[in-house]
Amino acid sequence: MKVSGEPQCSVKRVRQGSIPSFSVLCFALIVGVLFVAAPTPAGMPYGKIDLVLIVHDADSHSVPKFEAMIHTHHEGYIRWQSGREGRIHFGATDVQTLRLRNDPQFQVIVRAPGLAPAILNLESTGAHMERTVSLTPGRLIELSVRKVDGRAIPKDVVPSVVYSEFADRVRPMRMPENIRPGRVIDFEMSKVHRVGEGRFRFRVPGETPPFFLAIDHPGFMRTIETEMISESELADGRIEWQLPASARLRVRFDFPAAGDHPRYDCSSVLVATHIPDVAKYYTVWLQKQSDNLSFDATLDDLPPNDYKLLLWLVPPEHEGVSRPGDATRLFRDSVEFSLIAGEEKTIDLDYAAYDPDSWRGSTTATVTVKNYDGKPAAGSSYMLTYAVPHYYGVVIEGGYLDAAGRFQLEGVRPGPDGPVFYLKVGDERLRRMQMTEKGSQNFEFTLAPRVGDRAPDVTLVGAKTSRPLSLRSLQGKVIYLEFWATWCGPCKTPMAKLNRATKKRRGDWGDRVEVLAVSIDDSKDVVYSYAKRRGWTHVRHFWTGASGRRAFESPAAEKFGVNGVPTAILIDPQGAIIWRGHPKDHNCETQIDELL
Repeated sequence: MKVSGEPQCSVKRVRQGSIPSFSVLCFALIVGVLFVAAPTPAGMPYGKIDLVLIVHDADSHSVPKFEAMIHTHHEGYIRWQSGREGRIHFGATDVQTLRLRNDPQFQVIVRAPGLAPAILNLESTGAHMERTVSLTPGRLIELSVRKVDGRAIPKDVVPSVVYSEFADRVRPMRMPENIRPGRVIDFEMSKVHRVGEGRFRFRVPGETPPFFLAIDHPGFMRTIETEMISESELADGRIEWQLPASARLRVRFDFPAAGDHPRYDCSSVLVATHIPDVAKYYTVWLQKQSDNLSFDATLDDLPPNDYKLLLWLVPPEHEGVSRPGDATRLFRDSVEFSLIAGEEKTIDLDYAAYDPDSWRGSTTATVTVKNYDGKPAAGSSYMLTYAVPHYYGVVIEGGYLDAAGRFQLEGVRPGPDGPVFYLKVGDERLRRMQMTEKGSQNFEFTLAPRVGDRAPDVTLVGAKTSRPLSLRSLQGKVIYLEFWATWCGPCKTPMAKLNRATKKRRGDWGDRVEVLAVSIDDSKDVVYSYAKRRGWTHVRHFWTGASGRRAFESPAAEKFGVNGVPTAILIDPQGAIIWRGHPKDHNCETQIDELL
């Protein structure tokens, strides 16, 4: 590769800040999931929302025409439903509603022409509900958008107002993977109206929730966002947004015509932009083709930002993408890069043949594994997988550790940029090992603490306060840890349940119990804001990161042997681990009560 110009998310997952592996389908990479509510079997918790909403204006008159939707952070949403004469009944035969399975919290969003939107945060009781909402004119905002290079703002370019609470719903909707012909995904709460060249108007509530402005218009500028709009910027009702000059990116890939290459059905390439406040990448451009694997594409509408470029070559599905020993495999390549305003950059992607023996060489790797108590993990089974560059891994070694908890891998290619391996001992996946030395190399691993072991003393960082907390300082209490991440889809329902349990039982448990949500995100800053938007404020939130060590390599995650999230750990008052596993496998309330 050459660059010219200026559902538990496991340890095998590409670390956040990367995009997950490509699926068997040629174009179905989904960085954020577009989820519209599906029917739920009867008898599930909370059940169908049965809500009558009364909508009136500031003078208590019924609003004749309005629209409303139900939204949840965990169980999808329904699209806008029309209300008439100040009334709508969610659950009536002619109005869609939502079934709640795991969390009673939901939002109702209401909008009407000439009025500011309203957002209600409600909690289902499982019974019929009635609520009243008042729509007011709110604040009228005048928006001016200009481009630094003087280029005119086309008539069909209209910015969007994105309320931060719903940003992780809106962002995936604009990705090419989620756009389908004839399907309009509308999440506009404050509709923006063009009133002239580069001039717009929209209304926001008087008590304005945090929001930012976004433009996603291929051909003009792809996915650019402002920072959060501050209250001071709204003081005079005017916002000026100056767009930077676009950067130009050329992406080239030339699949070799000669040589004994496997057959591929299609090639797929995408460019994803980085969103710093959530430490995620979202696709802004996607191209797939099956008639010719090579491509030469130019994008001249990219705003300055950090990006990731990914390429896949997909073999015929019937040949098996990941069947062991099958040389016809999914090929992938990626590169991270940055663009500055007005920059022109070319990225050339290269094809590399599948070579499961490229790890072989002339040196030796010696691997020693200890139990958590420091004794050799003698007799434990192990499996070593070689991470074949650009392809899936292949198992190259397996067996049982000797009396010293050791095994040797002979004939390994030396470093400093040597092969990468992944080790599994018993059921535990350990961190990766890479040959970085010019000669033979020793690797040492310690297995995670198990049930009955004393919990390690780790230091966590308060997500809201930034203050450190030593786990050992909580000894004498029952401690329940739940490791999670904002990018982890399977973590959302357990976190909602944990928050609900903590809220319900706080009075019973008092200061005898500590329930801690421990994030392995890349940045502490994203954790509390993410949890707050979802109402997960009854749990104490901490971060396990440290400079240069993130995700599963962060100190606390590594010491506890966390190789997938969500992972929960229960510690008794004496500091011993009583249970560990997926939070859905045990009821934390019952476990804590038993210890008390």
